[in-house]
Amino acid sequence: MRTIVDIPNDSLQKLDHWAAACKVSRAEAVRRAISDFIERSALPKDAGFGLWTKNQPRGYKLPPERDGLLMQQSLREEWPE
Repeated sequence: MRTIVDIPNDSLQKLDHWAAACKVSRAEAVRRAISDFIERSALPKDAGFGLWTKNQPRGYKLPPERDGLLMQQSLREEWPE
């Protein structure tokens, strides 16, 4: 695919310098940069709802004001039987 991209002159000079040092064309340098960007910014395979909790220490619990179940139970306690 061909596309037109505006790149600031200072960035273009740095790109050309890097491409020359790697002995690749400017187009190849851009392809590599895009490929690297996509690889590094890809979502983890198991990304999804609740993913952040995997990084918490064992036994971690949400604070009461953020725990939906506790909030639900407290609301139900208000109901007359």
